[in-house]
Amino acid sequence: NNLPPEEGLRAWLVVLGSFCMHWVALGSIYTVGLFVPFYEEEFGKPRQELIVFGTLQTSLLFAFGIFSGKLADVHGVRKVYGFGCIFYVVGTFLASFAKEFWHVVLTQGVLTGIGLGFMYWPGVTVVPMWFSKRRGLATALAVLGSGVGQFANGLIIQHLLDTRGTSH
Repeated sequence: NNLPPEEGLRAWLVVLGSFCMHWVALGSIYTVGLFVPFYEEEFGKPRQELIVFGTLQTSLLFAFGIFSGKLADVHGVRKVYGFGCIFYVVGTFLASFAKEFWHVVLTQGVLTGIGLGFMYWPGVTVVPMWFSKRRGLATALAVLGSGVGQFANGLIIQHLLDTRGTSH
């Protein structure tokens, strides 16, 4: 029997991890519009062209669900999630060095979108595996991270953009 133990400390740590993943993944997706005015000023492009990086990020999050679910079944949630984290962090880091808008599209759009796709789906599906009695509560607490992330990321990103900008 290789099923995880139910509802112990480790199970609640999985909930915490999923909460953090929701914070990052959906917090990133829903606050992408905060970057648009800054990119508009920095790259001199109209908003309808600039939002392509956010569209790519969101599309890739959902598109890579096709692959990440199956890969998590074969290789385990931890490996797939870790792979996604690496893509997300590298994409976010490299976006800070963008000199042209296509750099933003490639880093903050494509790399972070792929990373989010490999993080999000395993992070969503892992919580119910650890619970039978309190599955609804555990899932609700994990998903609460998306609302907290949207609120907190909005404040944090706006503050950083106002005080630091997008240039280095």
